[in-house]
Amino acid sequence: MTIGDVRAFLRFWELLRGPQVAGDDEAAKARARLEALSDKALASHIEFLQRRYEEQKSGADSVASRGGSLFVFVGIVTTGATLLAGLATPENPWLLGLILVFGFCLFYATFAASFLAIRSQQVSVWMAPTLEPEDCGSKRAMDVQLAVELMAAVDFNRETHRNLVAYLRDGQVWARMVLFLVVLLAAIVVLANATKPMATSASPTVSVPTVAPSASLSTPTAQLRASSTP
Repeated sequence: MTIGDVRAFLRFWELLRGPQVAGDDEAAKARARLEALSDKALASHIEFLQRRYEEQKSGADSVASRGGSLFVFVGIVTTGATLLAGLATPENPWLLGLILVFGFCLFYATFAASFLAIRSQQVSVWMAPTLEPEDCGSKRAMDVQLAVELMAAVDFNRETHRNLVAYLRDGQVWARMVLFLVVLLAAIVVLANATKPMATSASPTVSVPTVAPSASLSTPTAQLRASSTP
């Protein structure tokens, strides 16, 4: 992998080169090649092209389904990472810096995975073979025109399908990075909470109430002297 590939991977928002519609020269060359075939060979080639066209449609539906599952997975992991980040209260500035760095990388990877998952489901230009009434003058002419249309559609849709698969592939790579960053963030949070100093609790003091001597309290001798005084 070159530096250009890494740079292109990081710029996930850029569109891939779309398919190009075949020009009149390509269509004329394809028609000349098809007209040289026998009726049996032409029918077999049309059957092959139809199967290829259906496979491409099925593949595009499969990519869209996997893209939806990828988007749900990223959403679940992001929710867990958000709850996990709320538990991080490090007092060590190095651990705080690591949490901020990994948090930014996690945000970038999450956005990339979600963006590509949605892009893999986007409604793309999909070519379908068509036949005009003037193309059905004879069975041979209709078969040749149908084969030309199928060849153009298969060639065009091949590029579209390749782009959708590329979006899904890159989205899955970003999703794996999201999962890896969440695991690292969890380890840092556990380390931060483990190295956090414990608060020392003061021992409770029991106050003993002091009872002041009552002024009215006297001994029996003093009471006897008070009673004998005239």
